Amino acid sequence: MRIRFLGTGGAEGIPAMGCECDHCARAQREGGRLIRQRTAVLFSLPGYELLMDTPPDIRRLLEINGIRKIHGIFLTHEHSDHADGLEEFLYWRDG
Repeated sequence: MRIRFLGTGGAEGIPAMGCECDHCARAQREGGRLIRQRTAVLFSLPGYELLMDTPPDIRRLLEINGIRKIHGIFLTHEHSDHADGLEEFLYWRDG
């Protein structure tokens, strides 16, 4: 099994909108690995891709990680930062 972390940030992401703390300011300046999207994890098994959680920016996370197939989705809980991207899958087409 391969585990791929697509996002590891909290509900607000990093940098947080309007935040001026040292960490968010550094993430805004330097970017790269300092920027953290909201939580989503892909579990890859032979012939099966399981996505854990669908934050609002899930479409972007899938695109920038080159993910074209999802066979199942597991939501850890119903908070918006974990489930609001679920509606994106109404338009999903396997590639």
